[in-house]
Order: sequence, then C-alpha cells, then structure tokens
Amino acid sequence: MTTHYEAADSSTSTSTPSIELTRQASPFRRLATNVLDLVVVSTAILLYVSVASSGGEPEASLAALFNGLLLASAVQMLLWTRGRTIGKLLLKTQVFDERTGQPAGFLRMAVRETLGKFISGFFLGLGFFWLLLDSKQQAWHDKLVATLVRTHAS
Repeated sequence: MTTHYEAADSSTSTSTPSIELTRQASPFRRLATNVLDLVVVSTAILLYVSVASSGGEPEASLAALFNGLLLASAVQMLLWTRGRTIGKLLLKTQVFDERTGQPAGFLRMAVRETLGKFISGFFLGLGFFWLLLDSKQQAWHDKLVATLVRTHAS
C-alpha cells in the first residue's frame, strides 16, 4: 500500500510538525525512549511518595503512592494527545498515524501504549524486536494501530 502525505503547510506550528519534518527513529532511540519513560516516571513517583509520606504512617504512604501514580498517569495521557510520552518528548521523537502522517491522537496512543505493548511483550518480547525485521521498523504495537515512530529533524 502506497502512503501519500500532503505537503507541509508553512504556517503550521513547530510544536506539532508534520511527518515530512521527521525521519525514522532508530531502534536504539526507541529503546531509549522506553527506558526513559520507565526511569523518569518511576523516579518522579518515588520522589513524590517520599516527600508526601514523610510522616511515616503506612496509610499516608499508600495514599501518596496512589496519588503519585494518578499524577504520572495524567501527565502521560496528556502527552498521548500529541503522540508523545515523557521519553519521546525528551528524545524528540513522536508517534504518527501511518495513513495520514499526522501525530497519533489520544485513543490511538492509549491502545498502542497499553494493549499494544502488552501484546508486543507477551510472546517473550518478540513484538518489540519485530521492528528489526520490518521494512517500516514497526513493532507489533505500531502495526496494531498503524503508527510510525519518527525523530524530529531539528
């Protein structure tokens, strides 16, 4: 199937570039974004819990953990509206709709980041490694929702 993208409009915002202003993200960069997602989110939650539960009571620690998870989830979901995660934001990568060339929206990212990555990891991680064999460098979670991971040229 041939994919056609319309020419980029020069008046579009640089905060959400079209796919034409990007190049394919390398497998190493994709791995690094996932590691950063895990490290940054986990560290932020642990810091939040340690500060919020400094009184030492178990109930306060449990409440702080719940609130930290809720806050981290809210931030990630906000970034999903632009085809991003915290790691992708830090490494200047973005997920695009394969068919339209536009940044993946919230629903597509929600399915990709939850169900899709679960499926990719379920069979001994084969779905993640699939991008090494695929001509478009798509992992199973990308194929599931028709997305491409791209690096910003700037």
